[in-house]
Amino acid sequence: MNWAALESDPEIFTDYFRSLGMSQDWEFGEVFTLEEDIPCSAILLTYRTASEQPVFQGSPLENSLFIRQPQELGNACGLLAGLHAVFNSDAQVQEQSLLYNLREGVRDKSPEEAAQWLINNQELNRRHQEFSQEGQSQGTEEPDYHYVAFARGYLFDGMMQAPVNLEVEGSGGFFGVLRQKLETGQITPDMSVMVLKRVD
Repeated sequence: MNWAALESDPEIFTDYFRSLGMSQDWEFGEVFTLEEDIPCSAILLTYRTASEQPVFQGSPLENSLFIRQPQELGNACGLLAGLHAVFNSDAQVQEQSLLYNLREGVRDKSPEEAAQWLINNQELNRRHQEFSQEGQSQGTEEPDYHYVAFARGYLFDGMMQAPVNLEVEGSGGFFGVLRQKLETGQITPDMSVMVLKRVD
């Protein structure tokens, strides 16, 4: 199965995750400034690193709902970031939906076992292919960008061994970390930031 990259578009992410079972009371929204503390439950960051070293570091959190990104999941980092955001926040999920079943299916599994559970889910793959074709930009087999999620003080990156504690609170604290990464050149300015929040 092919897992293509998703465009960093809050409308696409909102439609995608609502189709999986996220409550209609929740949505992804675009962030235009890093200078304000925006009320939200989680943050999705799409970035291109200018360094070969890990951009985000901190103490690992082993006991969490976390999914690794093996080669079999291809370019599904956007999907994993969205799942990490929803599953590790207070976002509501409709019972017996695909998203609900995904959460319950991977809850007590290791990060590697959770990834395999996703890989074997043909309905999720079908839905992913549908939404990966949405958007303005052309898809690519090797995208330059990578998605991660920030929720409850932790950075969730499927390419890492475990989530890491960034020792910051709220979007304002995470935005401060991003400003520092931009100033030091660890992240290029052409990043994109979305928040997961209740509908206003």
